[in-house]
Amino acid sequence: MEIDQRAQSSAPREVNPLGFAASLTSIFLLLAGFSASKHELWRDEMQAWLIGRDMASPAAVIAQAHYEGAPPLWNLMLWGLNRISPAPELMQLATWLLAGLTFYIVCRWAPFNRLHKLLLLGNYYLLYEYGTVCRNYLPGILALCLACVFLLPSKPRPWLGALCLVLSGFASAHTLIIAGALTVAFFGLPILARIAPRRFAKFIGAEQETHLSGPAFLFVATTVGLLAAAVIARPLPDTYYASAALWNTDWSLSHFSRICAAFVASSFPLPRAPGFFWIPPWDVPFPTYSETHALLAASFLWFLSVLVFLRSPRALLAYVFGTLGLALFLYTKFLGSFRHTGLLFFAFLFATWILFSAPESPVSRLSKWRQRVTSLLLTLMLAAQAFTGLWAVREDYLRPFSGGKNTDEWLRSNGYADAFIAVCPDWAGAPLAGYLHRTLYYPQDRREGSFTRWVRSRDDCITHEEFYARALIAAKGRPMVMISDRNLPEDFCLEHDIQKLVYIAGSLTPFEEYVVYYKKPDPAGTFTRNNEPVKSATE
Repeated sequence: MEIDQRAQSSAPREVNPLGFAASLTSIFLLLAGFSASKHELWRDEMQAWLIGRDMASPAAVIAQAHYEGAPPLWNLMLWGLNRISPAPELMQLATWLLAGLTFYIVCRWAPFNRLHKLLLLGNYYLLYEYGTVCRNYLPGILALCLACVFLLPSKPRPWLGALCLVLSGFASAHTLIIAGALTVAFFGLPILARIAPRRFAKFIGAEQETHLSGPAFLFVATTVGLLAAAVIARPLPDTYYASAALWNTDWSLSHFSRICAAFVASSFPLPRAPGFFWIPPWDVPFPTYSETHALLAASFLWFLSVLVFLRSPRALLAYVFGTLGLALFLYTKFLGSFRHTGLLFFAFLFATWILFSAPESPVSRLSKWRQRVTSLLLTLMLAAQAFTGLWAVREDYLRPFSGGKNTDEWLRSNGYADAFIAVCPDWAGAPLAGYLHRTLYYPQDRREGSFTRWVRSRDDCITHEEFYARALIAAKGRPMVMISDRNLPEDFCLEHDIQKLVYIAGSLTPFEEYVVYYKKPDPAGTFTRNNEPVKSATE
């Protein structure tokens, strides 16, 4: 099959892509650096850093993946960084560099026009959600971008592309799903072309001429690698994530409408009202939305996207498998927030990358229409995300993202940094353990530690009386600092001579505010009421 010489790329070629990409990346790094410099690390960010800090070896980090609900690539990277320095700011520096590299790759090799690339400067995901907030999703997105770079040119490097797909699978469950979709699109499509060329010739079209060498072996090898990532991250029976209650397998129109709302909002994230900064609209609707509107909007956006991707079977397969796979995971396992649902947009972005890189059939009115609609749709998405991204940077600048860093500074300046510190809930202790470079006592797990152990033996909730009783026993007569994310009852504090020291409020993130209490030394080391020793109900 000969491809018409009049065929054009779906996006204009840059006159000087290297200089343009380098210039834009410099501006992006300035924006991302400013945003990161004003960002306080919160519990999920510090959880990963503490795993890298306190695990003895890479093998221990990999074993810990069973208790984290995510593959171990990011934690392994942080293990290496912790061998350089225990300062968590190093994680922010690494995230900044990875975001800049991802941005450069997109600007340098993605076949988008200059307006699209300019809008990426303020992209909510690349600039803020993954480029400022330090999470495991960014390495996976970077690996997926590299996979497109290696697999889409006229002379692809399929081995490198397959390796990048496997690496992305080891970053997060969400990028693993997209990597699986791209594996089907890149290596499954050529297999169909070889097995039944006549039956699929019309469907595959020009892409039959651009198949990759050794697709069957690469398909199997990549699939095995992605399955290995899933096995390593699978929850063990003693983990919190293994509970059957955390899986949603029953049909619920209300829950499905939340998935639909998340699908639309992932491409068109809008700024939230004060007090709702990081709470997505499907958790606390503001403004409210109806189930009908969510269903209609999601259906229109999905079918429009499918329609424009029909010209490229490879893009169509990547988009359909990617979005449906992610939607199924979000429905049955965990919907989460924009950092999770944002991968739905990246499924669209990578499918568009494939579409704009595909050889075209002779120019027709229909192909021109699809090209214009796709470009316009991507422009609208990136414009909405740029607005929200710059808004998020502004909000993070004006208010602390988490109260953990300010609490650390208060403890240091008032001489409590080396005291016996008990924290409840335990996940609130991660920012403190990271910034203080030490371990804390967690009454829920009855242990000294840093990151949260998501095991079933851990008490998910305990009363303030149990918090005090367990901490008092562990303190063994030492002065005790008690830290919670909420106020203890005043009458309880008066009864047990517990002094409230400070309330660190005003964080953007829910439940990232801290109340610090102090208990004078108690030689008996027991929980007393009316001068009588009392054991907690669960001791």
